[in-house]
Amino acid sequence: MKFLKQELICFNSILDGKAIVGINLSKEEIQDEDKYIKETIDLLKEKNILDEFGKLRQVGILPIKALEEYKNAKEHLSINMLRIGVLKDDNIVVIDTKDDKYDIYMSHKAVIIKEILRKSRFMRSSSSSSSSSNFVIEKIKCDKLTNKKEDYDKESLSVIKYSNGCTIKEKVYYWDDNEGFEYDFIIGTRLQLSPRTMRINLMQDIGLNYL
Repeated sequence: MKFLKQELICFNSILDGKAIVGINLSKEEIQDEDKYIKETIDLLKEKNILDEFGKLRQVGILPIKALEEYKNAKEHLSINMLRIGVLKDDNIVVIDTKDDKYDIYMSHKAVIIKEILRKSRFMRSSSSSSSSSNFVIEKIKCDKLTNKKEDYDKESLSVIKYSNGCTIKEKVYYWDDNEGFEYDFIIGTRLQLSPRTMRINLMQDIGLNYL
């Protein structure tokens, strides 16, 4: 079930109202706050999250509980439009932010990796364990990277990793049918990757054992 920003703000206010890692919930300027609250309540009633009296239904507990699990996680990961809270036993909470709507659900690390691989022919390709041994790390500025003609139109995954709410990694994987790269925004380096190495790196990002 997808929720609008104002509905997510409502869920968050039921919890502690504090920031949600990886999601900007700053309120737009509200001209009529009473109208804004009424619209939010009406939206939640339409989804059967609230009953006719504005009380929380049992079904409404699920997304709020999932959001609470997300907020309580110590490690988070942003992969393109996905915001992921890493839990125990390879379980995760996913908040899909596509089209400025928020779909909150529980999942498993392997499910997310499988979905990403399904969309990337490059990462599904085979390569030997030593095929990337001769690849060189390049020191390159971000603006020069984005202006390089050969990098146009490549598919990509933007990855940000958080620990206790602080960014500890920020990078992008990008590829076409023939070659793939990893660019680290924090240290400004680019490394060409084989499909196998890119798969392993992505699994390590999410904390999934690939052995």
